[in-house]
Amino acid sequence: MSTTGLQATAVVTGSFLSGAMMSLSLFAVPVFLDTTTESPQLFFQWVRMYHYGHMALPTMAVSTFLLYSYTAIKKRSAKQPWRRWLIAGVTTLTMVPFTWLVMVPTNNELFRLQKVSLLEPTVMAIAEAKELKIQENKNTGVDDNLAEVNGGVWEQSSVFAHIEQGLKKNPDGPAVISTFQSADALPYLVSGESQKATIIETPVIQNTSPPKSSVSPFQNGAFSPLQFGAFTQPVATEERKSEEPKPVVQEETKVKIPSECLTITYNQLHRTALKLAAGMIANGVKPDTKMLMLIPNGGEYTLLLWACILLRITYISLDPEMLDISGFTILKATIQTLKPQIVVAPDAITGKSVDVAISELRLPKPLTLCLSSLRSRNWKPLSDLVHEAMKCPIDEDALVAAARNDNPTRIHSIMFTSGTSGIPKGCPMRISNMSHMLHSQSWLVDAETGTFALQQPHNSRGIAPAQTMQTWKAGGAVVMTGQEFNVKDALDAITKLKVTFIVLTPPMVHEMAVELATNPVDVSSVRRIQVGGDAITKGLLLKTASIFPKAQVCVNHGMTEGGGSFMWPFFETPISSIPFFGEICPIGVVAPGATIRVWDTDKNTVVKKGQLGELHVTSGSLIKHYFGGRSETSFYDDHGVRWFNTGDVAMVNEDGLVSILGRRKDMIKRGGVGIMPAALESSIAAFTGSQTIVVPITHPVVGHEPFAVLGSYNGKTQEQIKEHVRSVFGKDYALGGLASLKELGLLEFPVNQTHKIVKSKVQEDVERHLSRLSAVKVRAEGGN
Repeated sequence: MSTTGLQATAVVTGSFLSGAMMSLSLFAVPVFLDTTTESPQLFFQWVRMYHYGHMALPTMAVSTFLLYSYTAIKKRSAKQPWRRWLIAGVTTLTMVPFTWLVMVPTNNELFRLQKVSLLEPTVMAIAEAKELKIQENKNTGVDDNLAEVNGGVWEQSSVFAHIEQGLKKNPDGPAVISTFQSADALPYLVSGESQKATIIETPVIQNTSPPKSSVSPFQNGAFSPLQFGAFTQPVATEERKSEEPKPVVQEETKVKIPSECLTITYNQLHRTALKLAAGMIANGVKPDTKMLMLIPNGGEYTLLLWACILLRITYISLDPEMLDISGFTILKATIQTLKPQIVVAPDAITGKSVDVAISELRLPKPLTLCLSSLRSRNWKPLSDLVHEAMKCPIDEDALVAAARNDNPTRIHSIMFTSGTSGIPKGCPMRISNMSHMLHSQSWLVDAETGTFALQQPHNSRGIAPAQTMQTWKAGGAVVMTGQEFNVKDALDAITKLKVTFIVLTPPMVHEMAVELATNPVDVSSVRRIQVGGDAITKGLLLKTASIFPKAQVCVNHGMTEGGGSFMWPFFETPISSIPFFGEICPIGVVAPGATIRVWDTDKNTVVKKGQLGELHVTSGSLIKHYFGGRSETSFYDDHGVRWFNTGDVAMVNEDGLVSILGRRKDMIKRGGVGIMPAALESSIAAFTGSQTIVVPITHPVVGHEPFAVLGSYNGKTQEQIKEHVRSVFGKDYALGGLASLKELGLLEFPVNQTHKIVKSKVQEDVERHLSRLSAVKVRAEGGN
């Protein structure tokens, strides 16, 4: 063959090869991503496409390389330009090692998922499968030195499939215990027997070694960001035995649930929820509608929650105080935005606000339900739904089957943020989001620690339904004591019901310590404590452990926008050996189904490990946007992946351990130096032994200065505290002033419904305090 013929053949084969590669990237892959609705189908398509490509394209690449190389040799021997032909050949050949070496990890993961999907069709949500395929299509590597950590993949199922596990594990055991409701509060509960005092036999386990976490960092075979053994073993110098001692079951203790408390078993919960769902269907309610609940905590709420999951209804929980006159404007605006098809209120009287709002907005009248047994023209008692269901039976098996196979993209709930960062924002949580949260948080509330899980926040707070469903997944009982965090109610439940799991915020830890010092009670039943809601310090963790010596203490990070992005790896590690960032406690390692990055807002890039930046998260549990498109700048897309800017300042260490130092909005800028209040708060609290909050005050020269508010000085002087801060942090962190709660005219720090300290109110009190001091100083100078 002539040189010209070789040239032409090489160009044709090279062009064909390039065209094939371009058609895959520009046409085949986008078509698969846009039209495929099931992840197993997408995996199978990729495996077959790789199969045929693997058969033809490498051979074509080698052949093209040989043609170009031979042409280059012929050109060189004829003393003609030949280098461009050789470069073309080498460039073509590089496709082979790139495909076989660089893309092997992603390819192997896709092959594994395709095999698993043959047995488990819900191995991965279609959205996550598409993101994995996009990662394959990006053809980029990951820098291990950057603070971006991927937690791996997760197995998905519907929300009902999660909570149904409790029904299967413990059908006749308690699912709900309401200590403030009488045993006969819900006469319409579907049950063949009268309620009796329920006896739960709980094994008391004494470990001769620290308790283990219920989730491995290598869950589902997905590689953890940690090296093996980095945080899965206690940090100690002595050698550990090769075999862990087994838990010793000493004896069984019997927990007697007081007969006066409302107790709902799993069978009662499920059977009654089915009747409520049937009653709603009889009244024209269909799946994919919205239910607005403005009701207190209690058995009714849990029945409606289970019914909404069964009937595939989007639920929205709001504070019943919005039914008051003072909340009418917000209530009306919310109803106008949501346009609910079902509204639930405590009774017809309080529901009058809803009637007025619907009338003024000229909206179609929704199905209005009330907890009260008193009937009215507009409001139907829940008990009526149960009776109507008896007359209009439905195919319950079909309803349950549909709930098990719920649409992952359906909106499961819309919860509103607390508003501490501004106006509350609605968070539309999809089925796939909640499913991921329940899956990735299974380490937190399990069968051992979730036997009796205390659930105190009102159901309008995001933590309430999440913890409720986590407890049901574990087969435990949700213990409700009222409408908000309350230390005395919590201790009363621990004493009477032997509560095994509780959630505490930093203010509650301090309140608990004071209450237990005054009125000591037995708290040995508590097996696990979650602390969160604010920056957690080493001192707070040690204090919690000292109050509850038999309990595992862990930190858990969560947001209304979605939790389940982190796991706690220190259940076997003494608190003193946890790698703290100064006094700040880490929040854990990245969970399967989540990826985090720490972002430099000035350079618009991921920071190196060990550096501070904004925490950005993408996760199976995170919402994609706020309801109504509000604060859209909090979300962004990067290479087809949706990211959320949490607004937190964070750091990732070399082992992938994440620490949060506080909110970016709380950062105090003093002469161009960024000061994180949490660092000062933890240091002052450790020095004085008193809870401390730091807020900014204005300064004419440096802009702002940190001002510390202490529960009390505990014998320290203001100058000693100021000198301590200067010695630890340097002059750039110098305090602009201090005050105690007493000096501010306060008895305690102001908190919201989730018991988080409201710093804006503390700052207002500080400004008033400084104004008073200034006025006194002016009067004194005027008198002189």
